[in-house]
Amino acid sequence: MYKLYLAGPFFNTAQREAAEKVLSIAREHWNGEIYAPLEGGIEVDTPEKAREVFKRNVDELNETDCLLCHTDWLSPQGEEVRVLREFPVGPPLNLPDAGTIWEMGYAYRFKMQTGTPMIVAYSVLETTTRLNLMLQLCADGFLHGWTEVAEFLMSKELREDQKTHSTTPI
Repeated sequence: MYKLYLAGPFFNTAQREAAEKVLSIAREHWNGEIYAPLEGGIEVDTPEKAREVFKRNVDELNETDCLLCHTDWLSPQGEEVRVLREFPVGPPLNLPDAGTIWEMGYAYRFKMQTGTPMIVAYSVLETTTRLNLMLQLCADGFLHGWTEVAEFLMSKELREDQKTHSTTPI
């Protein structure tokens, strides 16, 4: 049985709605165990609680077969999405959540040692954004939109056009 870890921010309404949506899609389509830090809550009000959350998330990362990372930093309604628009070349550069970036880097290091997990990033923004090359190249693939996320969760496979090696890094 495959284990899925859902990484992404859930600190405001827009982020929480996106995290709950991907969790719902995963429950419908993923044939295996699902871990979502969102379900543990965000009340980290003591150093002990912070250590407990950190340890649980690292333990789950160590056991996962697939890390699915939401790389959009969704701002509250009415606010600008956190995207750098004045970049010298290409489309805007997306600035993901710092915790998600850490999870991707940690999983990549683990992957270099063990061969797992598969690391897949996704964006649901309507505008085209791109990831920093360090994030793009540590991922096995990149999905655009909820439909591709659902298709991936059903098949556990990436199409050739979704694999990061088939795109030009920035």
